[in-house]
Amino acid sequence: MTGGDSVQFLPVGWLSDTECLFFAEGGQNPEASQGKEGISVFAGDVADRRVREVSFIPVLDGQLRDVSLFAASNRLVVDQMGSVWTVDLGDGRATCLRQLEHPDHEGVLVPRTSPDGTKCIYRSVVDGRSGLYLLDLDTGQEEVLAADGDIMHLYPAWSPDGRLIASYTVAKRTGDTGSDWWDYEVYPGNDGPMPWGAAIRVMDLQGNTVKELTGDGKILGQFRWSPDSRSLAYLAAQTIPSPKIGGN
Repeated sequence: MTGGDSVQFLPVGWLSDTECLFFAEGGQNPEASQGKEGISVFAGDVADRRVREVSFIPVLDGQLRDVSLFAASNRLVVDQMGSVWTVDLGDGRATCLRQLEHPDHEGVLVPRTSPDGTKCIYRSVVDGRSGLYLLDLDTGQEEVLAADGDIMHLYPAWSPDGRLIASYTVAKRTGDTGSDWWDYEVYPGNDGPMPWGAAIRVMDLQGNTVKELTGDGKILGQFRWSPDSRSLAYLAAQTIPSPKIGGN
């Protein structure tokens, strides 16, 4: 089934009590997608040991970073370093809803799919306008949820009921006019900013601020939603100057 050792197999989830979904990522050798570079989507039945190829996603640039399975709606949502694909598990159709000019190796533009599998939220820059963008996975329509300006929004996360989005916010550095993440008071990690901010902003799906959590002079990080979507737990730490690194 594979072309040498160039394919890695990745489990995705279960379609039923006996049928599981998995990926073969890399150089392909099944009949339907032989010789192509990308991701073959397979369904395997553990009862009769039969495997069928459901779909194929070409890797245009970058690589697989995240996948979400919504068995109830027969849909996969795939993140290829900031490019978003959906796969209809019924007819096997793979659709690219947004494609970055270059893959996001820094991990800042990671799309997060809503709990019902109908929308994605992510940080991006479109036509020079940076901020949080909301993508409708049914229509492909993309709109700004929260534009950056004097503050930047980082690492948005859905509430479990899908009605709210929380995000870190950090202020722009004095004198900086750019829109890259290093132009703001972020705390750099290995490949991008760490999940810490001066505040945590909670918004509805129209971009209205529902709640602004501040740390009274401390920085806030590692927040998590409660299962009932009514609370956030987070860490607070003493504020220290964020270093200016001028790039990755």
